[in-house]
Amino acid sequence: MEVNSYEEQKLRNKQGKKLITGYKWKPVTLSNIMTYFGILIYAMLYPQTGRRLRDSWDSPCQNAWTKFMSKGHYLQITSVLHFNNNSEVSKMTRDSLHKIRPLLNILKRTLGHYANLCSEHSFDEATMACKSSYGRHLIVYNGAKPTGKFHFKMYMMCCANMNLTHKIKIYTRDNSEKIM
Repeated sequence: MEVNSYEEQKLRNKQGKKLITGYKWKPVTLSNIMTYFGILIYAMLYPQTGRRLRDSWDSPCQNAWTKFMSKGHYLQITSVLHFNNNSEVSKMTRDSLHKIRPLLNILKRTLGHYANLCSEHSFDEATMACKSSYGRHLIVYNGAKPTGKFHFKMYMMCCANMNLTHKIKIYTRDNSEKIM
């Protein structure tokens, strides 16, 4: 993970200010990252429709999990979350998934590795709505969708009995991602 090194780059550009998202920076540890992803997983499993995750700290009685990380530290990690080094410009021009390549490689190695897969499999396509200009090489247009016509597209191989994804391919326009 490149969180702390990216934070140093951001602070260097601010010329003297030691604030990230309005809070004094505290270096991120592995425990902080695990807590951060735990919060994201919890928010995914128990969504609060119509509310942003960052607003959960406003009502700690309803969201007891907010005691594990302060709102400021959560926002800081969100703003500097990096999986790859920005200085490797040559890789960035060839691979549209450069920013998440280390995470994607770990997922590909471990998905389904620790499960007893059944003999029945299904091949599925999933999409995630997105309008980000950063993902322009990954985003596809689907006019048939009633809302959110711009998406990331992924192909997955799943175990039919366990509802478990064990292979994944992210669609890119430059086809840098190898087929399963």
